[in-house]
Amino acid sequence: MLSRSFPLPEISADRPFPAARAISFHFIDYVVHSWDVAKTLDLAVEFEPRLLDVALAVARAVPGGESRLGPGAAFAPEVAWSSGSRLDEIVAVLGRAPDWSRG
Repeated sequence: MLSRSFPLPEISADRPFPAARAISFHFIDYVVHSWDVAKTLDLAVEFEPRLLDVALAVARAVPGGESRLGPGAAFAPEVAWSSGSRLDEIVAVLGRAPDWSRG
């Protein structure tokens, strides 16, 4: 399975992605959307430190710049981050404010 390529039309209609890259896209979505849901419900979310190490590497690999400004962009531009948890750093890299609350 890992030797295959997968179409991900929501990212590119022109080319398939190697399995490991396609899986990493879904992986980072699961981590960040877990944070989204937890924040919305005012709940804590925790992950194993090793998982967050991998998630941070994937988050840092997401292209930045103009690609994050267009309509339908998967992530907003990176936001300032100075301290907090590893998960806070990950969501900041992907354009979410770590201190967001539904207030």
